[in-house]
Amino acid sequence: MVVVALHEEAGAWQLARQLSAVQVIVLEQGSSALMERLRPAARSQGSVLAVASASGGVGASTLALSVALWKRDTWVADLDVAGGGLGVLLGADVPVELSWTEVVGTDGPLHPQAMDEALPRFGGMRVLTSRPGPVPTVPQDRVAAVIDAARQAAAYTVVDCPRGPVARFAAGTADQVVLLVRPTARGILAGAASLAQLRADGAQVGVVCAELGRSKGVPSGAVSEYLGVPVSSWPRLPGVDAAADHADLVHALRRRRARTATERILRDLPVGGWVS
Repeated sequence: MVVVALHEEAGAWQLARQLSAVQVIVLEQGSSALMERLRPAARSQGSVLAVASASGGVGASTLALSVALWKRDTWVADLDVAGGGLGVLLGADVPVELSWTEVVGTDGPLHPQAMDEALPRFGGMRVLTSRPGPVPTVPQDRVAAVIDAARQAAAYTVVDCPRGPVARFAAGTADQVVLLVRPTARGILAGAASLAQLRADGAQVGVVCAELGRSKGVPSGAVSEYLGVPVSSWPRLPGVDAAADHADLVHALRRRRARTATERILRDLPVGGWVS
């Protein structure tokens, strides 16, 4: 491979023939091709799970983090860039060298190993999130590039998907989706619409009923009957909200009740591989 500056392009092919090179890359024009060429050999493709919600405030981010904590060698891609970033929940004092702000300024494929080294670590997870401040607009091609890099760098990747077209795109690229549904009349209707949309995109979807605490809402059996699919449940965990406010969410999610509920949800996924 021969890499040249733009003004050196004229003699590049002659040099390539002399060196028996198989490719010429003009630096100003071929940065994406150069990055692709320099990428390490792909490892076994990791598994990607998207966590989405049909309604706001049902605990999708909390469940996404709990799933990520369940496995080792895990990336978390936080697409809820308007939510202040998962770093706020996990520990605002952890330095963020690489965030969505840097990623959206790139072009072409991303280097898996470089990202893995630069991403901030929380409780063993590598987390791509947003910085406090101006919210970047994340285009679909950058989401695709991140998921592609994550598949090569990590055995497991969890994508925290808010509602919206970019999150729907991310869910469509995942191997499977966990859809949280609020067990109220409006929440179930929203869940039915989201489930139909995800299935139309070809997604493998597991539905989870987000418990409401004292106001239990519609029983999960009735939710399952209406949606026509099996339904797991995600309990309202005591102390989690307070732990998030004090940047101690990792510790709270490692308690037995959270881990038991997470394992049950993962065992009920339409595609296996997350519980061994």
